[in-house]
Amino acid sequence: MKGQSSRVRAMPCWRVTLVGILFASAPLTANGIQPRPVSEELQTLPSIDCLEARLKDPNANCDDIIPQDGRTVRVIFNMSQVAPRSASHNQSASSEESVIVRFSMNETNGQETSVRDISLFNFPNYKAPACRNNNAPVCDPYGFLSVTEGKNLSLELEKLRAQHLVICEDLISEPIDQRHLQPFYVGVAIAQANGAELSLSTLRQYGHLILSEWNMDEAYAANGQLMRCPNQALLLIVPDRSQVVLVTDSCRYVCEEKGAAASQVVTSSLHRGSVADAVLAGVRSVYDSLPLSVPQGEAMPPLAVEAPASPESNAETWVLFVQRAVFAFAVMALGFSLLVGLLVMCFAPGLAKGHRGYISRHEALN
Repeated sequence: MKGQSSRVRAMPCWRVTLVGILFASAPLTANGIQPRPVSEELQTLPSIDCLEARLKDPNANCDDIIPQDGRTVRVIFNMSQVAPRSASHNQSASSEESVIVRFSMNETNGQETSVRDISLFNFPNYKAPACRNNNAPVCDPYGFLSVTEGKNLSLELEKLRAQHLVICEDLISEPIDQRHLQPFYVGVAIAQANGAELSLSTLRQYGHLILSEWNMDEAYAANGQLMRCPNQALLLIVPDRSQVVLVTDSCRYVCEEKGAAASQVVTSSLHRGSVADAVLAGVRSVYDSLPLSVPQGEAMPPLAVEAPASPESNAETWVLFVQRAVFAFAVMALGFSLLVGLLVMCFAPGLAKGHRGYISRHEALN
């Protein structure tokens, strides 16, 4: 028994060597199946903030996204003259300097934003407590409006939205309901510009950033939607510099260029009266410039049918008439010529037989 047990326990040297090689090569085999990422590959992966930003907007440019104070996100846009720069910085920086601009302005994670930290670069969402807006698309963090003036503005905006419903065309080729009514939203952002004076084009860029962040039409469309009715506009007012811009989603209802009348109304009102009067005048001017709107509760107007152009006003009608007359004359001339040829073929031989010259030539031949 002892000999048998010793023979069972013994292992040949070649088998021991094979097992040792197998255990030694196991890590190499595992690395070949699933290699570990190096540090350079880990750095190229998008951050969590970038993924959250792309969930809101698939076209978000968040390659250089960086968190700010743990409560917000900033994205680097390649826009010149957006942020005010000092004189020394202007000398060293080029005109195509990348500027850090807030991407998600409403994510504060429960932390209140101080008024000292608010500027055009990180203007808050109108739902933030710092806006003092009474649940209206208005943001006045600096307190240019009193409590009573803010309530009056909120009530006026609500009334104007109910009186001005715009017709939204179908965006996805719906076969049944190809049109529907939605309120037209006009937001008001009252800001301050610190540092150098900003041009209107730069101020308009900030207005577009704020308008895209607010999404005032969230009750009708999802957050971060790509296809929706362009029924939003924003008045960005800088009272201490008397600068006003109107930004819109598109020219479907109100164009930014045509909305200069509202900006002029606000600017002139700022010179004559208070900020509240200027804001009310600008908002009413925007709603008055809507081409076609329907009050809430009324039926949608029918589709406008284009009237055919009258012959007197269409110059091409005369050209077409002349062409038809010439063609008719040519057809009649062709028919007349064919008729004459047919008559000649029918009556010419008989007429020739009775002619003297024909008779004499016929007798000579015979």
